[in-house]
Amino acid sequence: MNDVVFVNDENLPVGAGTIDDAVRHGYALRIARVILINEKGEWLLQRRSSTIRMPLLWNESATGHVDVGETDMQAAAREMKEEIGAEGVALSEVGSLYLEEPRDGLIKKSFHTLYVGVFNGVVTIDTSEVSEVRWIAPRELRVWMTSAPQDFTVGALLALEFFMKTMRTPLT
Repeated sequence: MNDVVFVNDENLPVGAGTIDDAVRHGYALRIARVILINEKGEWLLQRRSSTIRMPLLWNESATGHVDVGETDMQAAAREMKEEIGAEGVALSEVGSLYLEEPRDGLIKKSFHTLYVGVFNGVVTIDTSEVSEVRWIAPRELRVWMTSAPQDFTVGALLALEFFMKTMRTPLT
């Protein structure tokens, strides 16, 4: 596991280390989140594997911490390749958000940069990180998020809601 970038409350780098160190010392982290959309307008979701933190919860297409030496966009591309085998996808930044969530009796602070891209290729999951993927229409996703929010990570709920509000495509 590579060291991740620690940032202050203004999202400016202040150091690096492990995710646990950042949480323990009150630093924020940077996270890149990607939603991929196919030619049918469906969004790709991934379900986390059973062996990682927040097991078997659903996330966007790809998500991960920004490592030392990479930009948020580079982290997004790396996570797509590692988690779902997607390469060469042109990404556009949708926006950013800030999140504080409980972790081991402390608060994990994080700045999230959200990206979107079009992808019609073959998904090849890394089973150490992802247990399954699913293409879903945004309208169906909205119903699912409302009726069973416990199926999703906190970050995914926040980010997916942001995507739905920000993107100009109708929820079909």
